Amino acid sequence: MIPLTPEIALCAIEEQDGEALRALMRRIYPPAYAHYWEDAGRSYLDSQYNQQQFLKDCKQENAGYYFLCQGSEKVGIFRWVGGLPLGAMEGAFLKIHRLYLAPEIQGQGIGKLLMRWAEQLAREQKYSVLWLDVMNKQPQAFEFYKSLGYQYYTHCELNFEKLYKDYRTMSQLYKRIT
Repeated sequence: MIPLTPEIALCAIEEQDGEALRALMRRIYPPAYAHYWEDAGRSYLDSQYNQQQFLKDCKQENAGYYFLCQGSEKVGIFRWVGGLPLGAMEGAFLKIHRLYLAPEIQGQGIGKLLMRWAEQLAREQKYSVLWLDVMNKQPQAFEFYKSLGYQYYTHCELNFEKLYKDYRTMSQLYKRIT
């Protein structure tokens, strides 16, 4: 467990936690993203959080996968992966791969706390660039990351079959760590 505040901690996700992760994501993903999908995001959740993908994510080297815990309740997830480059940019890279918070804890500064923790992790592990993906149709997320010093690098179009075409653009943002 990694305490972030007296009430909030990162708790490592282990191989036996697959069903708990899937249950949490079925609860916290749809409020933010269901309207992006023909099937309310079920196909995305099934592809990204099935047991095979989950075990692959757990076993990935140079990565960390955590539940965000408030007391004994799981209220979010956070995953990072080291060494994933961002295009032709120079540097040592740490990608924020997953950051999802339950609606009831959003707007309380927890996302900012997690991102500051990620910056400290990057410094300790000698990464020079943090980066992440953000959906273009999530303006509050875009503004949140910009307020933390992240800059636009490029964008791509996602090709998930059930993702509505108007919601397929995803941008990569980065921040140099000193």
